[in-house]
Amino acid sequence: MSKPIGHFTSYTINDGSLLESLQEKYGSTFERMTKHEKLFLISAIAAQLCDGSPGKCRDQIYVELADFLETAPPQGTKAGTRAFWEFYSHLTLHLNEGF
Repeated sequence: MSKPIGHFTSYTINDGSLLESLQEKYGSTFERMTKHEKLFLISAIAAQLCDGSPGKCRDQIYVELADFLETAPPQGTKAGTRAFWEFYSHLTLHLNEGF
């Protein structure tokens, strides 16, 4: 069973936060959100964090991502999903090393 989103955050019950509002509408594990909605939420949060971070992204990062997306198996297939998560895990590992 999945843990509630609040388990991974500093969420406090009745704090009036966006997280509280989302949990009330879509469930504590966002089970009433579609996959597309969850991905949009992740991308919107990532974009906001990126905009607020100092510096800029090197062009090489865009090139590597484009190359990956061109050669990766299609999303929605087991191979495509696995390739994406391997790429994501590798990227996350390196991001965490920088913080």
